[in-house]
Amino acid sequence: MKILFLNLFYDPLLQGGTEHSLKLLAEGLASRGVSVSVITFDGQEREVRKEWIHNVAVYRLYAPVFMKKAFHHRVNTMEKLRYYIGKYINVPICRKVKKLLDEIAPDILHTQNFFPSYIWKMAKKEGIITGHTTRDYFLLDPQSSYNMSPRAVNWLHQIYQKHFCNKYLDFVTSPSEFILQKHLQEGYFTGADRRVIVNAVDVDVKRTKAYVDERIKRQNENYRILYAGALTESKGIRLLLRVFTSIQKNDISLVICGDGPLRKEVLEMAKRDQRIHYRGNLKEELEAEYQKADILVVPSVWEEPFGRILIEGARYGLPVIGSNRGGIPEIVNMLGNGECVDPENERDLQSAILRFLNREYIVRYISSIPEHIRTYSLDYQLEAFIELYTKYSK
Repeated sequence: MKILFLNLFYDPLLQGGTEHSLKLLAEGLASRGVSVSVITFDGQEREVRKEWIHNVAVYRLYAPVFMKKAFHHRVNTMEKLRYYIGKYINVPICRKVKKLLDEIAPDILHTQNFFPSYIWKMAKKEGIITGHTTRDYFLLDPQSSYNMSPRAVNWLHQIYQKHFCNKYLDFVTSPSEFILQKHLQEGYFTGADRRVIVNAVDVDVKRTKAYVDERIKRQNENYRILYAGALTESKGIRLLLRVFTSIQKNDISLVICGDGPLRKEVLEMAKRDQRIHYRGNLKEELEAEYQKADILVVPSVWEEPFGRILIEGARYGLPVIGSNRGGIPEIVNMLGNGECVDPENERDLQSAILRFLNREYIVRYISSIPEHIRTYSLDYQLEAFIELYTKYSK
């Protein structure tokens, strides 16, 4: 069985949750003897560059305008035009992908975050099974944020995307029921096999149990609240700062990890309130913050398609206070490790934080994490995808 993934980025350019999830899936399949290749648009050279990463063949295509936009670099008017047109018509990329389809000859093309959708049609003409994992709102809105573009733009965009989704996809998967239903309600994937297969994290149940046991034994009266994520309005960081500073207690602290446009605002708040600590955009050091924290807060005000950070926190035995937006409640309900609040109601979040400033209350939510987190293990995800691929492979 030969699987070809297509995504805008791949390891070591792990831009977000999609790239982390794809890396785990691709390498996991390769470890089980599946022939796995990945095509990305993050190449630095004009010629297609091939390399092997943990038994995964990675083909890097050159798309400098996409890279500039992804990393928020300045682009001129012509580059902006090429970028937006390239989401729908991109002859150079399609030619390179067509050549690689002939070279790799996969049984299944499984796309993630990518464009243009015309590539599905190309693959079907070659007799290749086509599948897609919808991880965000791009098929619904060209800005990948639901209803952010003008209505007329969305209308035209959706006509284009539905044509290819409904005619050329054999299967579609989604990490949450929420994001799948969003697309189905808009008339997408009418002819495809549809499944929810949750994203995986690198789960070690024994380690998670050890973290939970340590938290159950904690006796100190100081509580450390952790926020880890982008410093943007949509992620709810402003909401969290307002609510936290309104709580007049000296035995709590707020640790913020991440980066984004609201970084200066976070730094200013940290200067005013010595209980707030900004750690920056951590990588390996983030593990230590998870371990030291007592409560994880995920206050997103927008509808998160999934909510990977909740599972990352659960790996370390953390209870969570999450918003009731998007796919977050699904994960909280599955793990049983916390509560969801209405991000439009500041008192709701404040009350939840105050409730969790109690060791016995925390234990109520973390005791069953080791049992439930297995659902998000890589083995669980691999079995689900292998069963799906086997159904369609030659």
